[in-house]
Amino acid sequence: MERKLYTIEEVKKFVAEGRIMVLTGEHSLLEQLPKGKWIGGTIPYFMDHDTGKKSNDLIFVDDFTDLANDIKISIYNTDTIKNIAKNTYTNGFTMLLIPAFTDILSEFSLNSFSYENIFTNPVVGYVTGFDLEKENQTAKVFSGEDKQSYEQQAIALHIKLPENKLAQVEIVNIFSQDTNSPSIVFPKNGFEQDICTIDGKEQNLADYIINNNIDIKFPLIEEQNGALINKSFMKIDEQNKKVIFYAPIFKNREYKFAQKIENYIEKFNLAIKDIGKVDYACNCILNYLYGGLEGQKINLPGATTFGEIAYQLLNQTQIYLKILDK
Repeated sequence: MERKLYTIEEVKKFVAEGRIMVLTGEHSLLEQLPKGKWIGGTIPYFMDHDTGKKSNDLIFVDDFTDLANDIKISIYNTDTIKNIAKNTYTNGFTMLLIPAFTDILSEFSLNSFSYENIFTNPVVGYVTGFDLEKENQTAKVFSGEDKQSYEQQAIALHIKLPENKLAQVEIVNIFSQDTNSPSIVFPKNGFEQDICTIDGKEQNLADYIINNNIDIKFPLIEEQNGALINKSFMKIDEQNKKVIFYAPIFKNREYKFAQKIENYIEKFNLAIKDIGKVDYACNCILNYLYGGLEGQKINLPGATTFGEIAYQLLNQTQIYLKILDK
């Protein structure tokens, strides 16, 4: 099945057929769907096949029916999320959806690398969100098994693959470290930071950003085993002299400011031009907003999310999953 936006009537038909799916759309749409083999998350922003678009009446469908030998749907809380990888199949992968701005997202973000078996099979998915133009919205996840929605728990679709297949997750980061950036090291883990060392000198990060007119649309970047990992800025709390991030900073690691980029569309389409067919993909709402992707075309459709998951929480990153022959 093609990965794209569908009407609610089309999705109801897919559910009735017993299709195994991850569904992304507005809360009011997902709650109308019948019971079935699906999980869902709230997001109204998408990269569809034609253009980036916001939709309150369509649902993005990622279908795994033809890939799965078996599935199980699991709900996790802050105490049990550490078992996410232990519960996967011997040969398979896990689609994980976590609501934004929750304790369970903080727990996963800070500690996922310490979870048992976390790197045995891919754990991939996204952080659910809401319409930024509406007030008093809450991110949710849905279980098609019992038609329940959850605001403080995560949901996982564990998928068993045939023995001749394997799952592979990759990330696409169009940002690079600015060669003129200072080296920044923090003394503590967390989403909120204040004092750090900048080129070896202890300073307040908020003051440094303000005094040097740093554009926080572009993330801090660290290098992890050769991969560049973004830490996106949420806001500068000038009154309390704190910087708040969308993903946690980790102590004693080296971070640098990102090099500014001028054209998101060209950068993304150049980076993904040789990827070919994928079985799952999502991109970040910050790329959608800062890059002006609404009405633009990026050749890798998917939900546009409040955070991307590829073993850990990512920001301003495109992720994708491929099912390959062994």
